Amino acid sequence: MPIHTEQHDARRLLIATATDRVTLPELLSMLAAQSSDAAPGYSLLFDTREATVSLDVTDVKRLADEVVRRKHQQQERGPIAIVVKAAHVIELSRTYKMLCEISGRDTAVQTFRSRSDAETWLAGRA
Repeated sequence: MPIHTEQHDARRLLIATATDRVTLPELLSMLAAQSSDAAPGYSLLFDTREATVSLDVTDVKRLADEVVRRKHQQQERGPIAIVVKAAHVIELSRTYKMLCEISGRDTAVQTFRSRSDAETWLAGRA
């Protein structure tokens, strides 16, 4: 799988690092694994800098819809920091943030170019 995840219980943090090509099925699989790992309310740092993100706006909408569906099943989510390198991934992450806000999902989503900035932002929300 091109997404490797680590769970840091002391920091209530999940770190997902994407490599290779990332598509919607990989993201949905990661989401399902996080839900089954019993980490409700954990922050998520999703680092995509080393990946080729193969998504379009329709995929992002499907991902946001799935997150909202899980929210309605009482699966609490913490803030999400997305670390990006490619310009198109910045636009996709902004679209994801907007879709989550429109749907009433109350978790903060932010995009960063540096992992250290993302970690600082998440630490301030813990």
